[in-house]
Amino acid sequence: MCMDVHSQFLKYIRNKCIELNHPMNTMLLGNDNDVLRQLFLNYREHCGVSKGLRLSNIGLMFAKLNFDNWTINLDGNFKVRPKHVIFLDRYSTMPYHLFGTDLILFDKQFALTLKLIGDLDAFIEMELENKPSLKNKRA
Repeated sequence: MCMDVHSQFLKYIRNKCIELNHPMNTMLLGNDNDVLRQLFLNYREHCGVSKGLRLSNIGLMFAKLNFDNWTINLDGNFKVRPKHVIFLDRYSTMPYHLFGTDLILFDKQFALTLKLIGDLDAFIEMELENKPSLKNKRA
């Protein structure tokens, strides 16, 4: 059976926190769905498929302790809009954190591509032109 990103993430950080005797490991001992809702802001499950990879502040803390990450500083005038969250929710295959003008990615390829383009809105437009199916894909 193939584990989804959420299950793999939770299993890994649980094991790591227990191994390191991290003071927050008791938070991770609850029901999987309850813990995942604390780690991911937009976590949801529908028909057995889990979705939503936007990390909460707590999820970000655990992720940064355990995984390589790349911070993309977005334009100082950048404002998070629903289109950004919807796009990242559909496009991302790994967890991410979006707050203010910082986008923290745990996907090296995605981070490199976005860094080269330099603008999240331009990246979204480029991807929608190249992959029209993203326009109609349901989250």
